[in-house]
Amino acid sequence: MDRPAVMPVPTATDSDPVAFLTNGRLSWDCDGRTLKRHTSTTWLSVADEVAEVQQRFRVDGEAGPWFTTTAQDGYAHLQTWLTGPLRKNADLQMEQRVLDSAGDPVSQSVVPTAKQPLAGCSGGDAQIG
Repeated sequence: MDRPAVMPVPTATDSDPVAFLTNGRLSWDCDGRTLKRHTSTTWLSVADEVAEVQQRFRVDGEAGPWFTTTAQDGYAHLQTWLTGPLRKNADLQMEQRVLDSAGDPVSQSVVPTAKQPLAGCSGGDAQIG
C-alpha cells in the first residue's frame, strides 16, 4: 500500500507549490542482461497553480513520450513505465516537469527538472513499495 514518506503529511503552499508525499512503487525487472520493464508511481501535494506533472524517459539520448497527470484537489499521482528489452548498459535518464494551466514551468524545488540518470539493470531486479 502507498503510505506517506514522512508524518505529518507535507502540504504544498503558494511559496512551495510542490511537496513530495511518496513513491508508491518503483520496480525494475531485469534478467541480468536486459531490462524487461521499469514501473514507478509518485504522489505529490500540489498548489492551485500546478495543472500537470510530467515525466519521460530517455534511452541512449532518445526521448520517449511524456507521461502526464492532471492535478486534482491538491494532489498529483503520476504512473510511468519503460518497457524493453533494453541492454544492460543502456544510457537511461529520466526527465520531469511541473506545469501551470498555460503549459509554463512552475518554479519549485521538489521535482528535479534536470535529466536524472537511472541505474537500469546494473543492480539486478529491484522493487520498492
